[in-house]
This record gives sequence, structure tokens and C-alpha cells, in this order.
Amino acid sequence: MQSESDRGIRSLFVVDTEASWIRSLLHAMPPDVRIHGFRIRNAFSFPGGLRGQFQKVGRSEGVSESWRDTWVSTPSWHKAFGLSSWLVTRQIRKAVRCFGQPDAVLFTLPWYAKVAEDASGPRKAYYAHDTFRFYGWDNNKLIPLEKRLLDCCNVGFGVARRVVADLEELSSTPVQYLPMATGWLPEQIATEGETAAEKDLESVPKPRVGCVGQIHSSAYDWDLIEYVRANLPNAHFVFIGPRFKERSTSGANRVEAVFARPNVHWLGPKPHAHLPAYFRRFDVCFNPLCVSEHNHRRSPLRLFDYLTTDRPIVSTAIAEAFNHVPFVSIAKDKEEFCRLVREALTLKVAPDLERRRNYISANTWHARAAEFWRFVNGATYVRSVDTLGWLSNGK
Repeated sequence: MQSESDRGIRSLFVVDTEASWIRSLLHAMPPDVRIHGFRIRNAFSFPGGLRGQFQKVGRSEGVSESWRDTWVSTPSWHKAFGLSSWLVTRQIRKAVRCFGQPDAVLFTLPWYAKVAEDASGPRKAYYAHDTFRFYGWDNNKLIPLEKRLLDCCNVGFGVARRVVADLEELSSTPVQYLPMATGWLPEQIATEGETAAEKDLESVPKPRVGCVGQIHSSAYDWDLIEYVRANLPNAHFVFIGPRFKERSTSGANRVEAVFARPNVHWLGPKPHAHLPAYFRRFDVCFNPLCVSEHNHRRSPLRLFDYLTTDRPIVSTAIAEAFNHVPFVSIAKDKEEFCRLVREALTLKVAPDLERRRNYISANTWHARAAEFWRFVNGATYVRSVDTLGWLSNGK
């Protein structure tokens, strides 16, 4: 008789699916895998407020032919952990009754430790898809919860190598490296957004050095940005992305001061699908994240998206950027960053496009989905006697 591991997993529950890169991973899953996700939001920030909760909570909506999501509202993970865990588990039990027990469950935040502990039957995985220890949450609570969650899973995943190392210190559960990826391939990039990009950039002279991503005073190296733009006065530095709501007035003022420079341009947030149209109008793509313990644990999505272009790429020396060498030039300080941008603008170092295309083809979300299944299917698995799983623990 074929074992569960041999036949592979055909149904997956995901707790939860709020993060955009989790959704990118799920969209890349094989079409024969049935997915049921849970979109979990705080009651005080639920879309549409009380009316939205009344209309959405507990109801299932289709995302694709093989993927459905159920909305869940929780009071507070910080102040009402037990109640929030119970509410999530309640919705999962309801989904089990409607759609059957899944073969596997993916958990995406440490807050779901108790939910995972109460689950029996399916194989369980935890994906640390972000740098949760740097969110400003109480690490005296967060780290023990992350350990509890990982301890009851068959396999864990970390978005950066240093995240993997952090998790390996917590638990004996095997942890695999699963970084960000791109949804584009060079030959597949559409022309969506061309009109908007042309209009937005028509008043920005060339050469253009572009950056995409959420703009935060503490995430970017603003001293480096100021130094490079001052030493390359003929280059124009373009930023695309939402501004983070700053708690610090000094931080907000620092960003404003740089954005007020004549050769710095902030275009605001743009749809992700439109970004290739902007990349085509850049001469250099750059990643100005400051070198910090936080950023060493990030897997910048922008680097994967930049690599779908034929543009040279310059980055600060954050840990994950080194994975992309030789396709990304890395600067150890602001002087070297300035030199590398200048060389890129004069095309002293041209990208090796054939090797680069082969490289990024192996770093798509479809490739990540295949890696995910390989590790989940290969994880040590013991079928619980309690085949009803969540259902057996109550209604």
C-alpha cells in the first residue's frame, strides 16, 4: 500500500495567508494541490470595520480554482492570546468539517504556536518568512512561542540564512532555507504599466538610478544615499514604494531632507505588476538597505525582481546580497558604493545576461514551491492515531 509520504501531499491548510509573499508562494503551488488559507486580522484593523467583520468572518471565498480563503478576526495576540488561539482553531475545525482533514498545515507566524500544538493528524511546517524578532514585539514572549511552534512541526523554513541559524538554536526540528523569489521571467515580462511609467519619469532626467520597496528611515542607509547623490550630481535617484508611517519625527525629517534634493525623486507606491515598466527606464538598480542585524536577516524581494532585468545592480553589504554575486555588485562602504554606481552608469562592468537569466530562472516562486514540497514530503512523518485531528478536540 502506498504511504502518505510516497504519494505526496494533495491538500494544504495555511495559517495565515495575509503576507503578500506567502500569497506569491501559494499562487505558484501545483494546480492539483488543494489549498485552504486563513486570512487572520486584528478586529481593530479588519477591512471594513465592524461591517466588514459581519460580512466576511467565517466565510470562505475563492482565490483560484484550487485555493479558498476564510477570514478570521481576533481581538489581540498580545493581550488575548488564549482567546485569539481559540478563535483561529474554531475556524480551522469548521474548515475541516467542510473540506476534510488536510495532508499538511503551514503556519506563518509564531503567534500560532498553540493552534499548532492542538493540531493532530496532518504534517506541520513553519515558515519564518520575515524578521519577526525585529518587529517591535515582546521577544520575551515571541521567541518562546516560536520555539513551541517549531517543536511541534515536522519541518521549518527560514527566509534568510541567519533566520535559519536563529531557528536552529531554538529547536531540533530541521530548518531549511527558503528565500524570496520573483514571479517574473525576462522573456515573460509584460508591458503593463508602460503608460504610467512613461508619464511618471518624463520629467526625471537620465541617467536614472532606481530603487523599489517600502521606504523607512531606519531600514535605508540615508547617509549613504546622501553621499552618493551628492557625489553623482548628474545622476537622478528614483524611489518607488510606500512611505512607512514613522514613529520618530527625526526619522521622518531625515527622509524628507533627502527627498527634497534636486536629483532625488519619490514616485510613491506602484502596483507590483507595473514595476518592470519602471525598471526598463532605469540605468542602474540599487539596494540601499543599511547594514544591520535586522537587514542581515532579510531576503530583499527587490533583488530578485532587479535580476529579471538587464540592468546593473548595486547593493550594500547585507548578508543575503552575497548570495547573488556575481550578478549583484556589493559595496562595503559609501565610497565604494559611489564608485560602483559610477562604473555601472558608464557600463565599465556589463551584466552577463545569459548566466543571469539562467540564475533567475532557478529563483522563481514556482521553484520555491517545488522546494517547499520536496522538504515537506521528505520530513519525518508519523501519522497520529487520532485521524480526526482538530475535530476530535471539540466543536
